[in-house]
Amino acid sequence: MSTQILREYLGRSVALWKRPLVDPKALNALKYSTPLHPEHYLLFAEKDLRLGGPRGLVNSLANSKRAIDCQIFGLLHALALPEPRNFPERLDKLKELGLLAPRVVRKIAQLRNVLEHRYYKPTVTEAEEALDIASLFLGTLRPYFVGGSYMETVWLADEASVNPRGEIIRTRTHTTWSHANEPRFTYARGILISFESGAKSIELALVHDNVETACVHLWPSDKSYVELQGLLLRAALENISYSITGARRFLKVLELATAHADPNVEWRMDEAVAGFGA
Repeated sequence: MSTQILREYLGRSVALWKRPLVDPKALNALKYSTPLHPEHYLLFAEKDLRLGGPRGLVNSLANSKRAIDCQIFGLLHALALPEPRNFPERLDKLKELGLLAPRVVRKIAQLRNVLEHRYYKPTVTEAEEALDIASLFLGTLRPYFVGGSYMETVWLADEASVNPRGEIIRTRTHTTWSHANEPRFTYARGILISFESGAKSIELALVHDNVETACVHLWPSDKSYVELQGLLLRAALENISYSITGARRFLKVLELATAHADPNVEWRMDEAVAGFGA
């Protein structure tokens, strides 16, 4: 039912938008749910490598792999995504989120091939390469946990419908903004997308003419959930805010969410999106 409500909103309300944009309202860091973080295992791997010898090399290699595993688990858990059982499927999930470059994937696969040899004594070079791969991998995902680049709350809205913020009060010495008549919504027409780290669903507040017509939830089992989380992760780093291009990307993902809704519901969003910026 929720996807059908979203489909109706996209087909009827979005068709009236004049200039869509992505307006971020809260950028925050994802939170780890494990007592030890990936950086701890990376530090262990560094110390083990310096220790040297068979024990040090084996432990360094294993801790480099643990750093990667912990990072993957931390990311998926923070986004409410189940962790696949096998390692290749975990990497596939990260690729679906748009987070891994092919070069990183190849290097991690090489490390996994070394680890698959049971009772294997790694060389110094292999342990060093494993540490480098883990460092590269953690560095790729670090901005989402440390830099606060995850777009936790964002408006996907019609820029032409922005609400005035209230009366400007000027005195002889000061100019202030009155908050007495602050509008409830930043935009009269738009979708307020929000997700808190560790929550179970992405919330979509559908607003039309300053009225919240519905609140729709997208769940991890929904078709477009991973794609939308990928956009919320990458939007700030890919600099797609305040752009028609960025809005189109978000709208296409939301369209995907309604793929199994009632086909008889009136649908005009494709025409609307095609006309934006024309």
